[in-house]
Amino acid sequence: MARAFLSLILVTGLVAVASAGSAQTTDANRDAARDAFLRGQEAADSGRWADALREFEQAYLMSGVPTALFNAGMALRALGRHKEARDTFDRLIESHPDSPATEQARPLRDEEAARVAVLELAGLDPGAEYELRLDGRRLDVPVAAVTEVEVDPGQHGVSAEREGYETFTWEGRLTDGARERIEVVMAEIERQQTTEEGSSIAKSPILWIAVAVVVVGGAVGLGFWLAKDDGIEPAYDNVFRF
Repeated sequence: MARAFLSLILVTGLVAVASAGSAQTTDANRDAARDAFLRGQEAADSGRWADALREFEQAYLMSGVPTALFNAGMALRALGRHKEARDTFDRLIESHPDSPATEQARPLRDEEAARVAVLELAGLDPGAEYELRLDGRRLDVPVAAVTEVEVDPGQHGVSAEREGYETFTWEGRLTDGARERIEVVMAEIERQQTTEEGSSIAKSPILWIAVAVVVVGGAVGLGFWLAKDDGIEPAYDNVFRF
Protein backbone atom coordinates (compact mmCIF):
# COMPACT_ATOMS: atom_id res chain seq x y z
CA MET A 1 0.00 0.00 0.00
CA ALA A 2 2.85 2.36 0.76
CA ARG A 3 4.35 1.64 -2.66
CA ALA A 4 1.02 2.37 -4.38
CA PHE A 5 0.66 5.58 -2.38
CA LEU A 6 4.16 6.70 -3.35
CA SER A 7 3.48 5.87 -7.00
CA LEU A 8 0.48 8.17 -6.94
CA ILE A 9 2.58 10.95 -5.49
CA LEU A 10 5.22 10.30 -8.12
CA VAL A 11 2.73 10.65 -10.96
CA THR A 12 1.24 13.86 -9.63
CA GLY A 13 4.76 15.11 -9.00
CA LEU A 14 5.70 14.58 -12.63
CA VAL A 15 2.77 16.71 -13.71
CA ALA A 16 3.78 19.42 -11.24
CA VAL A 17 7.40 19.39 -12.39
CA ALA A 18 6.41 19.49 -16.06
CA SER A 19 4.10 22.47 -15.52
CA ALA A 20 6.38 24.51 -13.25
CA GLY A 21 6.37 28.17 -14.30
CA SER A 22 9.33 30.00 -15.76
CA ALA A 23 9.33 32.26 -12.71
CA GLN A 24 10.63 29.33 -10.68
CA THR A 25 13.04 27.77 -13.09
CA THR A 26 14.34 27.89 -16.66
CA ASP A 27 13.17 25.44 -19.32
CA ALA A 28 16.49 23.59 -19.16
CA ASN A 29 16.29 23.22 -15.40
CA ARG A 30 12.68 22.13 -15.62
CA ASP A 31 13.60 19.38 -18.06
CA ALA A 32 16.53 18.32 -15.88
CA ALA A 33 14.26 18.30 -12.83
CA ARG A 34 11.73 16.12 -14.66
CA ASP A 35 14.51 13.68 -15.65
CA ALA A 36 15.73 13.53 -12.05
CA PHE A 37 12.17 12.92 -10.89
CA LEU A 38 11.80 10.02 -13.35
CA ARG A 39 15.08 8.50 -12.21
CA GLY A 40 13.88 8.79 -8.62
CA GLN A 41 10.67 6.99 -9.56
CA GLU A 42 12.59 4.16 -11.21
CA ALA A 43 14.90 3.84 -8.21
CA ALA A 44 11.96 3.79 -5.79
CA ASP A 45 10.15 1.16 -7.83
CA SER A 46 13.19 -1.12 -7.58
CA GLY A 47 13.77 -0.44 -3.88
CA ARG A 48 16.94 1.61 -4.38
CA TRP A 49 15.97 4.21 -1.84
CA ALA A 50 19.36 5.89 -1.50
CA ASP A 51 19.40 6.56 -5.25
CA ALA A 52 15.77 7.67 -5.13
CA LEU A 53 16.57 10.12 -2.34
CA ARG A 54 19.41 11.66 -4.30
CA GLU A 55 17.27 12.12 -7.42
CA PHE A 56 14.25 13.55 -5.59
CA GLU A 57 16.44 16.01 -3.71
CA GLN A 58 17.97 17.09 -7.01
CA ALA A 59 14.54 17.45 -8.59
CA TYR A 60 13.36 19.66 -5.74
CA LEU A 61 16.54 21.74 -5.83
CA MET A 62 16.01 22.50 -9.52
CA SER A 63 12.22 22.91 -9.54
CA GLY A 64 11.01 23.76 -6.05
CA VAL A 65 8.05 21.41 -6.57
CA PRO A 66 6.72 20.26 -3.17
CA THR A 67 5.96 16.74 -4.40
CA ALA A 68 9.67 16.14 -5.00
CA LEU A 69 10.37 17.15 -1.41
CA PHE A 70 7.59 14.87 -0.19
CA ASN A 71 9.12 11.95 -2.07
CA ALA A 72 12.53 12.74 -0.56
CA GLY A 73 10.91 12.42 2.85
CA MET A 74 9.39 9.09 1.85
CA ALA A 75 12.79 7.82 0.71
CA LEU A 76 14.34 8.83 4.04
CA ARG A 77 11.51 7.06 5.82
CA ALA A 78 12.18 3.88 3.85
CA LEU A 79 15.90 4.13 4.69
CA GLY A 80 15.17 4.27 8.42
CA ARG A 81 16.50 7.81 8.70
CA HIS A 82 13.51 8.91 10.73
CA LYS A 83 14.99 12.10 12.16
CA GLU A 84 15.82 13.42 8.68
CA ALA A 85 12.43 12.27 7.37
CA ARG A 86 10.67 14.20 10.12
CA ASP A 87 12.76 17.29 9.39
CA THR A 88 12.04 16.99 5.64
CA PHE A 89 8.29 16.79 6.26
CA ASP A 90 8.60 19.79 8.61
CA ARG A 91 10.34 21.68 5.82
CA LEU A 92 7.57 20.76 3.40
CA ILE A 93 4.85 21.86 5.80
CA GLU A 94 6.58 25.16 6.50
CA SER A 95 7.56 25.99 2.91
CA HIS A 96 4.44 24.73 1.10
CA PRO A 97 1.51 24.97 3.55
CA ASP A 98 -1.15 24.93 0.80
CA SER A 99 0.16 21.99 -1.21
CA PRO A 100 -1.87 18.74 -1.34
CA ALA A 101 1.43 16.94 -0.62
CA THR A 102 1.62 18.83 2.67
CA GLU A 103 -1.72 17.42 3.81
CA GLN A 104 -0.41 13.93 3.12
CA ALA A 105 2.82 14.73 4.95
CA ARG A 106 1.31 15.84 8.27
CA PRO A 107 0.42 12.40 9.69
CA LEU A 108 3.63 10.93 8.31
CA ARG A 109 5.59 13.66 10.02
CA ASP A 110 4.04 12.72 13.37
CA GLU A 111 4.80 9.04 12.79
CA GLU A 112 8.44 9.78 12.07
CA ALA A 113 8.74 12.10 15.07
CA ALA A 114 7.46 9.32 17.32
CA ARG A 115 10.21 6.98 16.10
CA VAL A 116 13.10 9.36 16.83
CA ALA A 117 15.07 8.35 19.93
CA VAL A 118 16.78 10.73 22.38
CA LEU A 119 20.01 10.41 24.32
CA GLU A 120 20.18 12.51 27.50
CA LEU A 121 23.78 13.28 28.49
CA ALA A 122 23.66 14.21 32.17
CA GLY A 123 26.51 15.42 34.34
CA LEU A 124 28.28 17.70 31.85
CA ASP A 125 29.55 21.04 33.13
CA PRO A 126 28.02 23.83 30.99
CA GLY A 127 31.01 26.03 31.78
CA ALA A 128 33.58 23.54 30.51
CA GLU A 129 34.74 22.67 27.00
CA TYR A 130 34.04 19.18 25.71
CA GLU A 131 34.50 17.28 22.50
CA LEU A 132 31.40 15.15 22.10
CA ARG A 133 31.12 12.43 19.45
CA LEU A 134 28.21 10.33 18.28
CA ASP A 135 29.16 7.19 16.35
CA GLY A 136 32.59 8.71 15.75
CA ARG A 137 31.24 12.00 14.36
CA ARG A 138 31.76 15.23 16.26
CA LEU A 139 28.65 16.77 17.79
CA ASP A 140 28.24 20.54 17.63
CA VAL A 141 25.57 20.95 20.29
CA PRO A 142 25.37 23.42 23.18
CA VAL A 143 26.39 21.76 26.44
CA ALA A 144 23.81 22.00 29.21
CA ALA A 145 23.24 20.26 32.53
CA VAL A 146 21.30 17.71 30.47
CA THR A 147 22.36 17.72 26.82
CA GLU A 148 19.80 16.07 24.53
CA VAL A 149 20.88 14.40 21.29
CA GLU A 150 18.31 13.05 18.81
CA VAL A 151 19.20 9.81 17.04
CA ASP A 152 17.56 7.17 14.88
CA PRO A 153 16.76 3.84 16.54
CA GLY A 154 19.62 1.35 16.51
CA GLN A 155 23.12 0.81 17.90
CA HIS A 156 25.01 3.94 18.91
CA GLY A 157 28.19 5.01 20.65
CA VAL A 158 28.91 8.25 22.51
CA SER A 159 32.20 9.65 23.75
CA ALA A 160 33.08 12.78 25.73
CA GLU A 161 36.54 14.30 26.04
CA ARG A 162 37.66 17.11 28.35
CA GLU A 163 41.16 18.36 28.99
CA GLY A 164 42.59 16.92 32.18
CA TYR A 165 39.98 14.16 32.39
CA GLU A 166 39.76 10.59 31.23
CA THR A 167 37.63 9.95 28.12
CA PHE A 168 34.06 8.83 28.77
CA THR A 169 32.46 6.28 26.43
CA TRP A 170 29.03 4.65 26.16
CA GLU A 171 27.51 2.12 23.78
CA GLY A 172 23.96 0.84 23.54
CA ARG A 173 20.93 0.12 21.38
CA LEU A 174 17.86 2.33 21.28
CA THR A 175 14.39 1.31 20.16
CA ASP A 176 11.81 3.49 18.39
CA GLY A 177 11.03 6.59 20.42
CA ALA A 178 13.28 5.53 23.31
CA ARG A 179 14.76 8.07 25.72
CA GLU A 180 18.05 6.96 27.29
CA ARG A 181 19.65 8.89 30.17
CA ILE A 182 23.44 8.59 30.34
CA GLU A 183 25.33 9.78 33.39
CA VAL A 184 28.62 11.17 32.08
CA VAL A 185 31.19 10.52 34.81
CA MET A 186 34.71 11.65 33.93
CA ALA A 187 37.56 10.92 36.32
CA GLU A 188 40.20 13.59 36.65
CA ILE A 189 43.59 12.43 35.44
CA GLU A 190 45.87 11.77 38.42
CA ARG A 191 48.68 14.30 38.74
CA GLN A 192 50.21 12.49 41.71
CA GLN A 193 52.02 10.13 39.40
CA THR A 194 53.95 12.96 37.83
CA THR A 195 54.85 14.30 41.28
CA GLU A 196 55.96 10.90 42.49
CA GLU A 197 58.05 10.41 39.38
CA GLY A 198 59.70 13.75 39.99
CA SER A 199 60.36 12.84 43.63
CA SER A 200 61.83 9.47 42.70
CA ILE A 201 64.14 11.12 40.19
CA ALA A 202 65.23 13.63 42.82
CA LYS A 203 66.05 10.74 45.17
CA SER A 204 67.99 8.84 42.54
CA PRO A 205 71.70 8.30 43.52
CA ILE A 206 72.62 8.43 39.83
CA LEU A 207 71.27 11.96 39.63
CA TRP A 208 73.29 13.10 42.63
CA ILE A 209 76.44 11.43 41.31
CA ALA A 210 75.94 13.29 38.05
CA VAL A 211 75.40 16.55 39.93
CA ALA A 212 78.57 15.94 41.96
CA VAL A 213 80.59 15.34 38.80
CA VAL A 214 79.28 18.56 37.31
CA VAL A 215 80.03 20.50 40.48
CA VAL A 216 83.53 19.09 40.77
CA GLY A 217 84.19 19.68 37.10
CA GLY A 218 82.93 23.23 37.46
CA ALA A 219 85.22 23.84 40.39
CA VAL A 220 88.20 22.51 38.47
CA GLY A 221 87.36 24.67 35.50
CA LEU A 222 86.93 27.72 37.68
CA GLY A 223 90.34 27.11 39.28
CA PHE A 224 91.91 26.78 35.87
CA TRP A 225 90.60 30.12 34.66
CA LEU A 226 91.46 31.85 37.92
CA ALA A 227 95.00 30.54 37.66
CA LYS A 228 95.19 31.73 34.13
CA ASP A 229 93.99 35.16 35.15
CA ASP A 230 96.74 35.25 37.74
CA GLY A 231 99.34 34.63 35.09
CA ILE A 232 100.10 31.10 36.23
CA GLU A 233 98.94 29.63 32.93
CA PRO A 234 100.44 31.19 29.80
CA ALA A 235 97.97 32.62 27.34
CA TYR A 236 97.81 31.45 23.73
CA ASP A 237 96.66 33.44 20.76
CA ASN A 238 95.21 30.58 18.78
CA VAL A 239 92.64 29.12 21.18
CA PHE A 240 90.21 26.50 19.86
CA ARG A 241 86.79 27.77 20.77
CA PHE A 242 83.56 25.82 20.81
